[in-house]
Amino acid sequence: MAGPDATPALGIPPGHMPRAGQCRIWIRGRPPGRQPRPKSRPCAGLAAAAPAGSWILYRPATSARLVHVRVVDEHRAGKVVRLRVFEIESGKFVREEQP
Repeated sequence: MAGPDATPALGIPPGHMPRAGQCRIWIRGRPPGRQPRPKSRPCAGLAAAAPAGSWILYRPATSARLVHVRVVDEHRAGKVVRLRVFEIESGKFVREEQP
């Protein structure tokens, strides 16, 4: 069994990614149809609205095949603790960066 620091699979359908250059909040464990709206919006100030344990998805305008996942602390809303990069189509983990 994987520990709490194991890198999870992306597990997000490509059609639910934010538009290039924008962000969205994704609540892990919640089905795609039950995710918060709006689906895509500017990134500025979004961390403050991110609930504990959520992910902030950012799709860079310069690399449409990747998504940057800002992992919010399990106990502190808005506190980004990890930044992981995944391929959108395959869901494959690419790398981890400093938040």
